[in-house]
This record gives sequence, structure tokens and C-alpha cells, in this order.
Amino acid sequence: MRRSIPPGTTGTGGGGGGYFTGPGGRIEYGHRSHSHWEGDTFVVMTHRFYVAKEFVIEERVRPGDNGASLTYSHSVTGPDNTKKQREIRFVV
Repeated sequence: MRRSIPPGTTGTGGGGGGYFTGPGGRIEYGHRSHSHWEGDTFVVMTHRFYVAKEFVIEERVRPGDNGASLTYSHSVTGPDNTKKQREIRFVV
């Protein structure tokens, strides 16, 4: 995947998803995501809607230890701005 998206570029990772709207055009259900590189970190941002409430998920994958590990982290921000985060390190 990295070969197809040069580091330091934004918006070239594509995206996808779709929304279902309710009365007045308000987004009720669905999601939209996009990805980009921040240096050597691959970032995916996803906006999910459930019963017109928005959740924002940010995922990051980055190398560490001179390529001997990968770290995956994600954070979820809820409709009340509560944010939960987690990070997992994998030895490769």
C-alpha cells in the first residue's frame, strides 16, 4: 500500500463510504473515510453516523525500532467530545 501513496501526501489515499439522510437532509446513518501520510505514519480518518450522532475514528500505523516494530493506535471521539485512545505495538 505504501508504494502507491507517497509519504507526505494528503488525500491521495482515497476514501469511501456513504450517508443516509433523514428529514431536512440531516445525516442519520453511514460513514465517510479518507487516508493520508504524515511523514512515515499512515493515517485513516473515519466519520461514522449512528442515529444522527457523529463518531470520529482516527487510526495511525507507524514503524518503530528501526523497522523492528509497528505501532497501531486509534482514538474515538464521541458526540459529546469524549475521547478514548488505545495503542498496540507489534514486533515484526
